[in-house]
Amino acid sequence: MSKEIQLSNNYPAAADYWTQGQAAVGGPVNSGGGGSSAPRTSPLRRAHRLLRGRYPLAFLMAGIGAIAGCIALYTLLPPKWQSDGMISVNPMIMTPGLHDESVPLFTMVMRSQAALIESTSVAEEALKDPELMNALTKVYGSPSAMSATDFGTALTTDRQKDGNIIKVSFADKNKEVAQAGAHAAIRAYMKLYGDGDSNARTIKIKFNTDEQRRLNSDLSFARSQLVAWSQSYGTTDLGPLFDAMQGEELKLEAELDQATLQYKAATDLQSKKPTTNPNDREFIYKQIAVVDLQMRQLLAERGHTVDSLEQLVFKLGRKHPLYAAEYLKYQQANRAVEQYARDYLNAHAGQIPFGLDDPANGGGNLAMMKTKIDQLQSRLDDKKKQVLLIGELRNRIAEKQRDISKNEEGLKVVEGRIQSLEAEQKLAQSVHVNDYGSEAINTGDKKRVIAAGAGFMFGGLIPVGLLLLYGMTDARFRYSDETGESDMAGVTLLGILPNLPDRLSDPQQAGIAAHCVHQIRTMLQISRTNDEPQVIAVTSAAPGDGKTSLSLALGLSYAACGARTLLIDCDLVAAGLTHRLNVNSPEGVLEAVANRALLEFVRTTDIADVAILPVGTTHAHHASTLSPVALRRLLSESRKHFDVILVDTGPILGSIEASLVCAAADRTILTVARGQQRPLVERSIGHLQAIGARLAGVVFNRAQARDFERSLSGLALRSRPANGHAPANGPTATAVAGSFKRSA
Repeated sequence: MSKEIQLSNNYPAAADYWTQGQAAVGGPVNSGGGGSSAPRTSPLRRAHRLLRGRYPLAFLMAGIGAIAGCIALYTLLPPKWQSDGMISVNPMIMTPGLHDESVPLFTMVMRSQAALIESTSVAEEALKDPELMNALTKVYGSPSAMSATDFGTALTTDRQKDGNIIKVSFADKNKEVAQAGAHAAIRAYMKLYGDGDSNARTIKIKFNTDEQRRLNSDLSFARSQLVAWSQSYGTTDLGPLFDAMQGEELKLEAELDQATLQYKAATDLQSKKPTTNPNDREFIYKQIAVVDLQMRQLLAERGHTVDSLEQLVFKLGRKHPLYAAEYLKYQQANRAVEQYARDYLNAHAGQIPFGLDDPANGGGNLAMMKTKIDQLQSRLDDKKKQVLLIGELRNRIAEKQRDISKNEEGLKVVEGRIQSLEAEQKLAQSVHVNDYGSEAINTGDKKRVIAAGAGFMFGGLIPVGLLLLYGMTDARFRYSDETGESDMAGVTLLGILPNLPDRLSDPQQAGIAAHCVHQIRTMLQISRTNDEPQVIAVTSAAPGDGKTSLSLALGLSYAACGARTLLIDCDLVAAGLTHRLNVNSPEGVLEAVANRALLEFVRTTDIADVAILPVGTTHAHHASTLSPVALRRLLSESRKHFDVILVDTGPILGSIEASLVCAAADRTILTVARGQQRPLVERSIGHLQAIGARLAGVVFNRAQARDFERSLSGLALRSRPANGHAPANGPTATAVAGSFKRSA
């Protein structure tokens, strides 16, 4: 058997088994393009597909990664040594009652002592300890190798609930440093807080008591001042009084301004002082009009001319002649008012002629008016002093009230502080060191074991994950059962062909290959809906997929069972069948289509019941001369003379004639090779469905040994006796194997 029955082996993969199922060779063959939908691929099955053939590599990489992760995390965490010391805090009340007020205070004292041990001041003092400095120098080369922050991180305390024992622990990766650190921490605490605490608390109580006394004195004085101010004004809220006095001040200022204006006008009139201010003149005109009827009439006439001017400006504009005439009237009326006022003032010289001296209007002679102004000014000055005084007093009261509030808050804080200090004084403790630090023990092994376990797990999973990612990027078909997965739309797997050597010399392998071809032929015969002659097209997704070898092998298999078989070479580019059967004919399929004749272009072969319609002398561009109608006519004619017509075409995605043949054929077989790209095969199936081709199924070519042995064909062959051999010269196996040996 020759290598043409295989697909090109560009991407070899490791052998594995072929999982049978609905899409196995024994399953139903799709008669339509869509077929029955395959079950959805589970995540475990998908992971298995990605790792198939890579399991040995996955186990090897997982083992290496697990060991490396285990060792890395185990060594990453250094061993940790811990030394534990112990101190006891002995208050005066050792066993307080259940309802004693000292219970929460005792807990607070213990908590505060634990906090003092872990404080920065203790850490800084401990780093000065000679024992610790010597240990740091010996182990790390310098006494400054550890900072106060590092010391505080390594130091921990643990106190008993409702007990007086505090355990002090210090941890380090060195045993000697751990023990010296615990000793230094306890000695530093005892030096800073172990003695003299009672005297310090007494001083604090005295200081806070003095502060309490001062605050009480300030509060008493401030409150007495508020009482004195409230007796003077009846209340400490001077806001309403201040607002009322400000209103009176504003009223007096208005009266003073009015009296001053009247006095000035009277003085100007009596002295006949000319005025250039139009507002002053108008004031004089109105005052004269109060006592003189003719002045009132003149002002009224002038007012009418002003109204007329305003209307004319709005309607006609200033340039209109009517406006100019009316403006002339206004000037005349205004001069009349001025002249009359001048004459009136001359006639009443030395008098106050227009009501300013009328006592009913608040006036009088000039002396009385001056006296009134002076009185108003005096009253206003007094009112301003009162407002200023009330305002200052109001601010002082507000400030004093703020002081009282602040002192009251401060007094509460001081009283609470005194109460707390007095309670602590009752629990004045005596600190005793039970143990400065036991011999350091190794506490880090458990964490290192846990970390090593985590490193083992993740170190083993990461390589497997990388292989899964690589498998997701590898879109090749590697095993036959992959053709029946969900993304292949449930396409039926007609059968598989084993991976054979280039030169097939083993008769047993030839028999196996022949058996596979006969099984594919049997599946095609079983799935027929009638006994009429059928046209079967054989195509592939890409060149070199083994479709020509499959076409020839199926033709020989059909002939072996007595069916008159016609092989039509419609691959206008490769012409594989024509070359394989060594048919030299200048005329072929194109001439048969053009002349509407078949038999005169059909050539017989040296194999009984097998005939061929060669490709003739054609080129790729000749495919444009084919038409669906003419091709269907040729296939219909071939059904009259042959039982089975096998048409070998070019790749379905790369040739025109393949689409025409697959659309006109009764059924189509698609060859899929191990190593072929999955997207290319999916596009081929989609194209066949789009053109209305009836996809019989796929044939998986170049299956590896284990994949083949798990198939139905492999199981059937393995059921032979151990000492049996396939008949090398059997009628069917010999015919098929002999046809495969023909060179291209």
